[in-house]
Amino acid sequence: MKNRSNAMKSLLGVSLAASLLLMAPWGGPKVALGQTNVRTNGAMMNDQLLPLNSPPRQVHAWCEDEDTGNPVKPCLLSVQVVSITNSNSHYNDFHSGTRPTSTVDPPNNQPPFSGYLNGEIFFDHTTKHIGQQETLVVFGGDGGVCITYWVGAGRPDVTMFYNDHPERWEKIGATPEHGTVNENRYMTWNAANQFYNASEDYLSVHGTGPNFPNGHNHQTTGKLAVNDMSLPFGGKFDLEGKWGYDSQGNVTNEKHLEHQVGTAVDIRANTLTHAIPLDHQPIFEQLCRNRGATLAQTEFPVGDSRRHIHCRWGF
Repeated sequence: MKNRSNAMKSLLGVSLAASLLLMAPWGGPKVALGQTNVRTNGAMMNDQLLPLNSPPRQVHAWCEDEDTGNPVKPCLLSVQVVSITNSNSHYNDFHSGTRPTSTVDPPNNQPPFSGYLNGEIFFDHTTKHIGQQETLVVFGGDGGVCITYWVGAGRPDVTMFYNDHPERWEKIGATPEHGTVNENRYMTWNAANQFYNASEDYLSVHGTGPNFPNGHNHQTTGKLAVNDMSLPFGGKFDLEGKWGYDSQGNVTNEKHLEHQVGTAVDIRANTLTHAIPLDHQPIFEQLCRNRGATLAQTEFPVGDSRRHIHCRWGF
């Protein structure tokens, strides 16, 4: 299993208009182009994962002289937030509507916010409900200099890992909205281990093949078909590709609500390859409970191709 932070760091090599120079913690980052720098307070840091639906964080930005460190007045400042296309496995081309992006108040691209003459601005930065990567750019000196932060919105309160055991599990669940079967595989350490243990408990008795000489012959054939866990940064797993909005444009928690924090998993229970047979489904539910699951239930009726077992752990 690999930590999801690698997914964010892989994007940090993308070059924008400015280069980020890290300064001492009390000074904040600085970008230097010509005689004017843009500085911000410690509220903003590069490569940080922020909570979804966060309370507003006030950011202070100002212009200063590169050589003296004195404020530059007047100095026009503005802010822009841009979401990274397809980040956190939300594929824009297969979603309807506009992708939610963190907001700044006053709104994006409304310079000078406060005090062109003062050479400084104060703005509130607030994340939305979709986990993703974003850039927040502060422009200064009439747009001639800028500072860029790479940030993520997600669930920093939980640590999730890539969870895959190809010798035991067939990965399923690819959709155009959320990518390949390699992108819906993130779980907390506890849930990942307990689900693996429940899988082994089942296959050691009911699996077939050379590794399971005492097993029974049915369609699992030594593997389980494992569907959705969570997306890399957590957050809403919007199955319908509507950015988590209902038909009236309101944020909704319907469908896949429990697949936001890496504690739940779905296992195939229809008649397809590596599905758990009907008479074994109560057995697997109990094995999940034996391994600490707080919920284990089979969803959708018999004969429905969507039928699966849903197991959820508390952490």
